[in-house]
Amino acid sequence: MASNSTDHMSVYSKPPFDSFSYSKLAQAYYIISGILTIFGNGFLIFLFILYKKLRQIQCNWIIAYLSGVEVLIV
Repeated sequence: MASNSTDHMSVYSKPPFDSFSYSKLAQAYYIISGILTIFGNGFLIFLFILYKKLRQIQCNWIIAYLSGVEVLIV
């Protein structure tokens, strides 16, 4: 066996991205975009429930469904 071979088990004991972290700006962006997503989609669902005219068009059902799924994912 060659003397300069690498130990493949070192990847498991020390992962390459162990010290990876987001900057404060990136964290603020993710938090703000998540909050805006929840409020925006929640408002759309609220309007869909409130106004019967919005429920008459099939395309609006798809938009409301996608908004509901996105709120559940975020």
